[in-house]
Amino acid sequence: MKLAFFDLDGTLLEGTTEGLWAALLAEQGLLDYTPFHGFRQDYLDGRLDIAAYNAWQNAPYRTLPVERLMQLRGQFLETDVLPRIPAAARALVDAERKGARQLVLATAASDFLAEPIAKALGFDALLATRLEWRDGRPSGAVVGEPCYQEGKLRRAEEHVQQLGLPPDAFEHASFHSDSFNDLPLLERVGRPVVVDPDDRLAAVARSRRWPVLWIHRDPPT
Repeated sequence: MKLAFFDLDGTLLEGTTEGLWAALLAEQGLLDYTPFHGFRQDYLDGRLDIAAYNAWQNAPYRTLPVERLMQLRGQFLETDVLPRIPAAARALVDAERKGARQLVLATAASDFLAEPIAKALGFDALLATRLEWRDGRPSGAVVGEPCYQEGKLRRAEEHVQQLGLPPDAFEHASFHSDSFNDLPLLERVGRPVVVDPDDRLAAVARSRRWPVLWIHRDPPT
């Protein structure tokens, strides 16, 4: 079995899942959006305090009725997410699917938000930051390690083990990503593919001669 891993934010999706979700919650008066700008800059700089970010992002889950959460999530998928996944991104996924691979969406976003996205795009498996559920509702806490930086690599390694594949499965795997934060998994697979990279990842891709694709913006001149 060949595996094809895909990042979501900035790779398939034009924008960030949780940034768009935070904007929707802010429109509903459920979250102060202001901290997102600082968190986003920290993410781009590779120094995001992921625990603090998740605590801010997930706070509304503790009090919002589950029915309202589900309604907002359905609205979010249809109006904020799917329209921001261009045909070129979908074509990348389809091209990997033709290689008889298992398609794996690997994202730092919560599984609560990423699960319907993965299903809509036809992914076979999802690796995401896991929200804790308590008494039939998300508590706002995170279960285990966030699916971020080295944590994303460890989740991918666990997935390979659960499938019963040999360690060299990564040599035959691909991973599409836009972010320097995904370097641990990009370095692990045999076929790293960079999509609309941030500046630091673009520099790494140039030095290592990794393929670079541009689907959300024009390449720099």
